[in-house]
Amino acid sequence: MNRIRLPENVRREMWDYVSQAADKHRYLVKGRRDNERFIDGLVHDLQVGERLMEFMPAYRVKGYIRDAFLNTYSKERKALPRDVDEILSSAYGGEIYEAEYKKSDNVSMHRVNQGFIAVARASAKRWEIGVRKLTSFVAASPKLPPSDGTPFELVLIIFQHGETVADSEKRLTEKALKMINIRCLWGY
Repeated sequence: MNRIRLPENVRREMWDYVSQAADKHRYLVKGRRDNERFIDGLVHDLQVGERLMEFMPAYRVKGYIRDAFLNTYSKERKALPRDVDEILSSAYGGEIYEAEYKKSDNVSMHRVNQGFIAVARASAKRWEIGVRKLTSFVAASPKLPPSDGTPFELVLIIFQHGETVADSEKRLTEKALKMINIRCLWGY
């Protein structure tokens, strides 16, 4: 099967259009049936499906929209961000300095006015994995926690990615994490 390559300007225009439409539709939080109808709508859309038919046979358009645009859209929107300084500074105040970052685990070490914090990022659906990665990161670091009395804290930032997490669920999660001395912050 030949790989279809769109001209860059066409691909970029369609990407912007599909991304905005997916945001408006709330693609990441809708069910399979709703998203299937959304994709069908894009297939018949003049700016997406009809335009794609200029570059490929009609039977490949739906798969192309799903594979080239919506799968990439989902991965990008659900990606955990490296930069969490804004969230940390609103919780801790003052300057935040990232000292180390382990990309494979989305865990980092930060210097704050009060000392050091180890931070893990996780999604709302899989926050328990963030706890494991955070505690493994600290356990594997010979200098952590600091033995000289420098304040040190563990933080888990849970990203909702457009999903609604009930306040009661947030409180329960925060309480559970507090029991094991991990501070819980929420990102969006």
